[in-house]
Amino acid sequence: MDIKDYFLRDVASHTMEVVRVDGVHRHLRFRRGGESYINGFDVITWPGTLCIQGDCGTYVFSRLTDMFQFFRSPDGRINPSYWQEKVEAQDRTGGIKEWDERSFRQNVVQRFRDWWRESYEFGARRKCWQELRTQVLECSESEYEAMPAAYAFEFSDDGISPTFRLEDAYELAGERYTRRFLWNCHAIVWAIQQFDASNYSNEAA
Repeated sequence: MDIKDYFLRDVASHTMEVVRVDGVHRHLRFRRGGESYINGFDVITWPGTLCIQGDCGTYVFSRLTDMFQFFRSPDGRINPSYWQEKVEAQDRTGGIKEWDERSFRQNVVQRFRDWWRESYEFGARRKCWQELRTQVLECSESEYEAMPAAYAFEFSDDGISPTFRLEDAYELAGERYTRRFLWNCHAIVWAIQQFDASNYSNEAA
């Protein structure tokens, strides 16, 4: 199940309350059954700014005078890579991106494979792999352990001159969007869809 499916499950029984609409000054409230705060959130806009805040975090974006125009997506798609550039404030517990252990490990292994293809003798390759696995890959769960280990790693098949290093180790770092950021991106798009489909929106137009 991807994050959009999780989001739609979380808001399946949410209802919308229009707290305020005055031009681009808007305040929409979404609650389960209209009351429960579980997965509840508010979308608030004023000229040039949109704030989403609630049970699943808080993010503030700034781009166009009418931020509904900026985020409106009839097909429900989100654009996190572009939208992250418009974040003025991010949730302190979720943020926008987080360490991606899987991506880091894949990058390290690819570096080793590139070196392995340069026809070093088999014994050296095997020894290098064993050291890389114990000194770097086994530290990959945490960015604060993995990156220093990657920077420090050196393998020497003669015990004197380094034969293999993880050059430009900063390029190995893996990141992914946090579930909280993606959840809130979907929430904004979905909230605007609910508002656009509402009788209130039709009457206001």
